[in-house]
Amino acid sequence: MSKTVKRYILFIAAFLYFSQCFTFGSIAHAADVPAKGDDLFRQQNDILYYDDSCSLATPASSTSTGTTPSGSGGGGGCGEQGYGSGVRNSEANKQQIWSFLKNKGLTDEAAAGIMGNAEQESSFMPDALNNIGCLGFVQWCPRSKIDNFAAQNGGDPTCLGTQLEFLWDQLSNDPYESKVKKSFDYGITPGMSMVDAMNQIKDPGQAAVFFEREYERSNVGLGENLGRDTRADKLYKDFTGKDPDVLGSSPTGSGSSASCPNNNTPGGIPSANCQDVQSSFQSLVSSGKVTLEIPEINDDVAKCSEQPIERCTGGARPQTVRAISAIAQNSGVDTMRLWNINEKHGCDQFDHPAGLATDIKQANGVECASSNPEECKKMFDYIINNGDELDVKYVIWNGSYCEQMKATSKGVTVYCNNDHNDHIHLSLNG
Repeated sequence: MSKTVKRYILFIAAFLYFSQCFTFGSIAHAADVPAKGDDLFRQQNDILYYDDSCSLATPASSTSTGTTPSGSGGGGGCGEQGYGSGVRNSEANKQQIWSFLKNKGLTDEAAAGIMGNAEQESSFMPDALNNIGCLGFVQWCPRSKIDNFAAQNGGDPTCLGTQLEFLWDQLSNDPYESKVKKSFDYGITPGMSMVDAMNQIKDPGQAAVFFEREYERSNVGLGENLGRDTRADKLYKDFTGKDPDVLGSSPTGSGSSASCPNNNTPGGIPSANCQDVQSSFQSLVSSGKVTLEIPEINDDVAKCSEQPIERCTGGARPQTVRAISAIAQNSGVDTMRLWNINEKHGCDQFDHPAGLATDIKQANGVECASSNPEECKKMFDYIINNGDELDVKYVIWNGSYCEQMKATSKGVTVYCNNDHNDHIHLSLNG
């Protein structure tokens, strides 16, 4: 073999060796390289070539075969490769997580809510590791939390069984994670058990929203909270064969759900089309659950349009009327009084003249401008806690409670304006 050929072969070999830590077209910096098996990272990034040996964060190998405590949930063991049971099979992991959560006593809705978050965080991969060091199928940060738990219980921190047991330990025993930290819909209040709260929610999408806000606490500024509810809804249908309730409904006095999705009687939330929202609205007005400050509100609803409305001509968009129905039925108030939607509002550049806003004046006969508007607070909370599902653009009120909610709101824009002391303004996206 000539020297030229030998040099050519050595050059190619050297090129292949040093190119292992590069993507075609860009350098994969060591700090950005995910752990071995992080399939979600590969799905979301345009990487044409990838070698796991380049990662500086590959979890230590282990031969653990199920040393984690099984409890009543049966977390399961790890595969021989030491990267967790079924780590290369997202479908198998999904089945194991569902079985574990159900065996622990969670409802179908609660289990789907947690899993909607897990799918978005890791595609159900227990060895998923992001570029700031969060590990696991729900991405614990810092990863020392799961590492310490595994060490104390003789398990492997990258094992799905270990992680399931750790999740349940946090939800059941951790002084911070096992308690609800702020008010939510469905009568959930600070200090309530996380497990009890999850089981009280009768809609998988809402359970996903609750779990994100209380446990995952993702980066809302980057939109990381979005999409978990729709994932939960799909998972719920996959496992139960049933369609989830649209927006759910508040529990009745006996604790049972009065939800009848997409019907046209109080208790069900209509689809966002004019025919359904008009029928639902008429039923709510007839029953006295929704009262009207001015009769022209009826005209706006009658002129519902699924297409953009010519500004200042009257009418309402279906998402506006749908939001009114949802608040009236699910916020926990007995009656709600509307001030206006479109026709009698001034013709300005904002949302009323486009049929995309409503003003709420009273709850249970108490003015929202009163010194103790507790019932109006329920509606305000419901709007903020269900912003994604209602497609809220922003909400306006005023006072100390508005300022408090503005400081803690995740995902919903809250304004506290002096000219909105006496009513809650709600704007919807168009």
